[in-house]
Amino acid sequence: MTVLEALAARVADGLADLAARPERAAVVIPGERGDRIVVDLRDFPLHHDDVTTFFVDVGLCPVPWVAWLHEISFAQARERVPDEADGMVRDRLTGPGMGGYWDIRGRDLGPAVRDLLPALRIALDGRFLPLLPREALRARIRSGDLYPAAGVYGDPRVTQMLCVLEDMPDGDRAQLVEYFRRCAAVGDLDLGRLADWLDSDPAGAGSGTGAVRPAPDGAVAADRQEDG
Repeated sequence: MTVLEALAARVADGLADLAARPERAAVVIPGERGDRIVVDLRDFPLHHDDVTTFFVDVGLCPVPWVAWLHEISFAQARERVPDEADGMVRDRLTGPGMGGYWDIRGRDLGPAVRDLLPALRIALDGRFLPLLPREALRARIRSGDLYPAAGVYGDPRVTQMLCVLEDMPDGDRAQLVEYFRRCAAVGDLDLGRLADWLDSDPAGAGSGTGAVRPAPDGAVAADRQEDG
């Protein structure tokens, strides 16, 4: 086990009330329908003897957003190795080191855990946990209050639709595909791409006519734990 994997295990223990679990050098907080918050401990070597330096990156990863991002099915998105880079909302937790990094000296995890956990709790409580329930995320997108913030990705008209896609009746989805294709015909290529993906039936509802492309090599986690 690497130093950062050991730290991820300690951090997950400190977030046990959120059902957090360690996955390699990351901590995963599950939400509904496989949505999750991913806390990545990213190695940032500075070549100091016996010192591990790293960044702490946090991402909110709703399944429909991850599926759309990689043009895969919802089932494949749930099985991907958790990655903060898949986040629809992302942020970096600034550490005490120059440039915002964190460090561990030797294998003494105690100081890093004591510094990191309170700062992570503040970031989670203030920005990420309030958006983990799918309905709360949809409400923030609809309100227009989410997108002025830094670290929020995606066109709000797309992300709002993604949040309701799993519950969308087949007929409504077919009409949406038809509308997006009309938009693509007059130059909105992003909606054309979205129409192709929707027509592949990513939610597995059975009405699509295309085929979702296979997940990239290495995208499926070896440990296929249920994400909530």
